[in-house]
Amino acid sequence: MYDVIIIGTGPAGLMSGVQLNKKLKVLILEKNEKIGKKLLISGSGQCNLTHTGSIFDFYTKFNQEGRYIKRALSLFTNDDLMMFFKKRNLDLTVREDGKVFPKSLKSRDVLEVFENELHKMNREIKAKSKVVKIEYDEIFSVYTEKEKFQAKYVIIATGGMTYPSLGSSGDGYRFGKELGHRITFLKGGLSSITVKDDNLKEVSGIVLKEIEMALYREGKKINAFKGDLLFTHKGLSGPVIIDNSRYFEKGDEIKLNFDIQIENLNESKLIKNSLKESLSEKLVAYLVERLPFNTEKPLKQWNKKEKRKLIELLEGLNFIIDDVGNVNESMVTCGGVGFKDVNSKTFESRILKGLYFAGEVLNIDGESGGYNIQAAFSMGHLVANEINDSYWK
Repeated sequence: MYDVIIIGTGPAGLMSGVQLNKKLKVLILEKNEKIGKKLLISGSGQCNLTHTGSIFDFYTKFNQEGRYIKRALSLFTNDDLMMFFKKRNLDLTVREDGKVFPKSLKSRDVLEVFENELHKMNREIKAKSKVVKIEYDEIFSVYTEKEKFQAKYVIIATGGMTYPSLGSSGDGYRFGKELGHRITFLKGGLSSITVKDDNLKEVSGIVLKEIEMALYREGKKINAFKGDLLFTHKGLSGPVIIDNSRYFEKGDEIKLNFDIQIENLNESKLIKNSLKESLSEKLVAYLVERLPFNTEKPLKQWNKKEKRKLIELLEGLNFIIDDVGNVNESMVTCGGVGFKDVNSKTFESRILKGLYFAGEVLNIDGESGGYNIQAAFSMGHLVANEINDSYWK
């Protein structure tokens, strides 16, 4: 019989494990052969731990459900997280864009901090232990493929459904649903998109700085964004796409506004030469190819209909989204266990006392830049402290 069973060893589970009172008997279950597998690949293996600046800035970086994690973020801030690692002799570095990494740029060093802490606290860890079922009858029974464990408290910190090869295959959603919790619509987030355009390879690798982008659904404009965009050989990427991918659906239309006024172009030149003053040669060639008429004449010789087509192109280069949120490529999961069934102050289930959720398994997703991993650490920290306080009441 254990006091607490933690399922999953992502950032939320690891932080819970080291923050729970040392006197508690804790079992940590991990389906992979080693703990922290997804942490090791975060930030392309460099582990973008958090972001600098005011913690209040974090509140605007998440989906609408982000309001439910304000307490967790305020009780364990980005400054608190950085101090947590510094106290454990992990040197950090801050990039010009505010992203925080271990100075070594090795996620392995971050995981070692937790491994050392868990070892010092004599936490029992069982790897290669896939949980298949959770039951509740005054106490929790947690079943793996080979064993049964019981505890007063259970923390589900299984992550989302992205990168299933690393263990995040959506188990936590199934556990939550089987125990009576509602699961919101699930899809991949922080993702590039593919679009219906066979000629994108011509502009692959080109970056547009601070481009204005509008999102249309069934012909109606539903949102607008601004940021850096990257053309790929199959679609669109870059911060303005990745950070807002939660809003996209297959079949939506994206329009890019280059903010180029036709009256400011040199009418004596060919359009391909005029546009080169503002855009790269490859992009100009790609744009001109989209115009359905002969462009080999000075702009002053164009008729009104042709000029209108040019304006439409420069103010609304359009793409139809073919795919978004591939679970093998997305960095986070959008959707999850909803807060109608979870207390946002404690992350304890409103349905089963003693059951807690932490991290990406909840309906929380944020922008790239260290925000999601900070949220997971903060939630794991809060859940552990709530159990610490509850245990001795």
